[in-house]
Amino acid sequence: NPGDNQGVRYILASVLLKCKKYNSYFELYQKFEDEESTFWNFNYALFLFATEGSTKKANHALSQANKQNKHVIQFMTGQKKFKTEPTGYYNPGAENEATAYMMENFKSWIDCSGSFEWVMEYFEKNKWRK
Repeated sequence: NPGDNQGVRYILASVLLKCKKYNSYFELYQKFEDEESTFWNFNYALFLFATEGSTKKANHALSQANKQNKHVIQFMTGQKKFKTEPTGYYNPGAENEATAYMMENFKSWIDCSGSFEWVMEYFEKNKWRK
């Protein structure tokens, strides 16, 4: 299913990042490079940070992801608490989408050394830009 109309790429991307299979993740990312979604953008930002550190490219990717859904960073920085029970559906850009993202990807962020500090630094620099 090369077009992935079922969205399996989101689950696969999350699994590849959890397993730190960064080359395989990047191959998948390149197949759907034009994708614009919270899951895709935040996972790409995490990938860049994990493989390059806090570079201009990684920071830009995090900024683009935050534009897609501002609630994810609010959850990561403790500005908001997320419910641990997903609703089974979500709306793009909404808190329920951010909750679904966090439920699926939180461990990947935890396992990536320095990622939360990086997000906190981004938040502190940009919190006035709401």
